[in-house]
Amino acid sequence: MHNPSLKQESRYEPAKVVPLPDEPDMLEWLSAQGRIIKREQDEKPASVESEDLDLLEIEGDYYDAEDSDDDFDIDDDED
Repeated sequence: MHNPSLKQESRYEPAKVVPLPDEPDMLEWLSAQGRIIKREQDEKPASVESEDLDLLEIEGDYYDAEDSDDDFDIDDDED
């Protein structure tokens, strides 16, 4: 059976570079066919409200640099 897609290459020789096809990629093809519709710029830029920041604040329950695993009763050697 003859299959021109299959070629035998030497194991110890560097692989040959596969040439790029001459046809355009999908995005270029869609653009050439007029099938790409640009989005409207009606979106507002995202901004952080002060109310949102207030919700993120945590009082009194934070990690202290002086804390160690012993303070939290954590066993690192669990198997």
